[in-house]
Amino acid sequence: MTDSPNLAPLLDKIYSAASPELVFSSPVEANGYTVITASEVMAGGGFGLGSGSAPTLDGDNGQSGGSGSGGGGGGGSTSRPVAVIVISQNGVTVKPVFDVTKLGLAALTAWAAVALAAFKLARKART
Repeated sequence: MTDSPNLAPLLDKIYSAASPELVFSSPVEANGYTVITASEVMAGGGFGLGSGSAPTLDGDNGQSGGSGSGGGGGGGSTSRPVAVIVISQNGVTVKPVFDVTKLGLAALTAWAAVALAAFKLARKART
């Protein structure tokens, strides 16, 4: 059996995803304003291992053993802006960034849930 790979570099990459530099952008200054973008950062991953042994029938020698093993993994990350922080002589303001697609999907999901509940109530009333 071979030695498992060193997981330290992988763990370092995962821990670096929690750095503040990923959540808050570098400040941009122009015309007396400083703008900083705040983002939502998400990451996830997983892996699996398996092994097994199943006897097989060999026509010449009778029964012989079988075995197998395997593993795999994967992960991913995503980020999206959620707010813009504006610093000026008048003070600090935080302006939210609205994701129209996400709002539309939420509204569609809510509508579908209400329609499903109404369908179930109507079906139950008929019985």
